[in-house]
Amino acid sequence: QRRLLAQEQRLRCYSGDDIEPSAHYDGADDEEAAILRERVDLAGALDEALEIYTQASEMSRLQVLGEMETSFHADMAPPSEGSEPDEGALLNFWMEQGLPAATAESLLRELQRSGRMYSTNQLQSKLTRLQRVLPNADIASMAAKDVGLLDADINTALLNMICLVEAFPGRDVMSLLARQPRLLWAADMRERVPRVFEKLISLHPSGDVGVVREIIAENPELLFRMDYYMDAPMLDYLPIEIQNMMVLTGQGLSFLYRYYNNKRTDYQAELYRNEFD
Repeated sequence: QRRLLAQEQRLRCYSGDDIEPSAHYDGADDEEAAILRERVDLAGALDEALEIYTQASEMSRLQVLGEMETSFHADMAPPSEGSEPDEGALLNFWMEQGLPAATAESLLRELQRSGRMYSTNQLQSKLTRLQRVLPNADIASMAAKDVGLLDADINTALLNMICLVEAFPGRDVMSLLARQPRLLWAADMRERVPRVFEKLISLHPSGDVGVVREIIAENPELLFRMDYYMDAPMLDYLPIEIQNMMVLTGQGLSFLYRYYNNKRTDYQAELYRNEFD
């Protein structure tokens, strides 16, 4: 490092515009002089590249700050007194995002019902902000499933995505979010995920975290629906719809218990059972 520093200082000395390069090369042969000149040119190019990079970084920072400020003011701006967002404009806005007319109208009604009276500028700001976190996601379709997504806190969203990546290694987290947008904005995901996993592992006859992980990955709504059944002692106490998420190839719960009992006992339980049939 000291040698490189000394060389850098030497090159900087050689790059002075007001000094003739030959003054620095006393006693050096032509080959050494050529090498030094090449290094001087390289140092100048590196300095120029560094300056361009610094300027570009600053411009990018200012652009992001400007967009954040615009987003903040758009989110905080109250509607004008005595006026409401134009319903036709709002409907057109959602259709321009790719939603079918019926879906756009349903979303608009849900926003009105929940008291989210946003202008088109506010909606555009919210979609842009979410698109930065989910660049390949269909934000409009996700909002149509869950209007709460529009008010998602970005820090919470990022933390929840990390939580999901940890809970479902190898899985496409984006597909989970597309099916259940609430996963992005729920404030208690760090506690919720292990709680639901633990409960379903205790209920499922496999007792296997891998099996339960696949069930939840295929049915991410379980992370919220299980809130109502945390006291269930057996799968039989769950609603039929949730039971059907657990069964194998359309079979019932009795087959599920029998399958994993045989698997756990290497089919000794089945042999014992056949002796009494």
